[in-house]
Amino acid sequence: MPGKPGDPEFIAAYKAAAATKAKPRQGVLLSVLNEFQASSDLDDLAPRTQADYVKLIKVIGKKFGDFPLSGMSDRRTRGIFMEWRDERAKASRQQADYGWQVLARILSWGHGRGLVSANPCEKGGRLYRGTRVLTSGLPPTRPHSMPALPRTCICRSHWPCGPAGARATCCGSLDSSMTAR
Repeated sequence: MPGKPGDPEFIAAYKAAAATKAKPRQGVLLSVLNEFQASSDLDDLAPRTQADYVKLIKVIGKKFGDFPLSGMSDRRTRGIFMEWRDERAKASRQQADYGWQVLARILSWGHGRGLVSANPCEKGGRLYRGTRVLTSGLPPTRPHSMPALPRTCICRSHWPCGPAGARATCCGSLDSSMTAR
């Protein structure tokens, strides 16, 4: 490139080189991945989710960027994508599901715009079956139809102490956020 970095002739040459940047081949999955990244659908996501999607799009592009879009309606394509998910599940089932979810969303987006003929990732199911552990010691959120508990005992935070006269049956240490009646 002519000139030194920062010189007007260097900047002009750099801009000219950047303008001739090779565009991805049409008819392959990479073209759909790039179009999705330029869409408002990605912009509508929260910043953290956008960053996560971009990371996964790079992984998907590296693995399947040259995958022909004409093959999306082939029955074997689903199996190819599921093999990829299964391979990722060896490290993390949750991350494998997330990668599958991102790929499915992009293919759904592309299918809706006529860029792909089918979405082989549609209704792919999940590998990860997490369990939620209640760490607060409190029961799950009560439905609005249930009456509120009058007091909560600190020693047994999920049991009501009952009316004011029943305090003798527990340790008597009431939660300070509750007022005595």
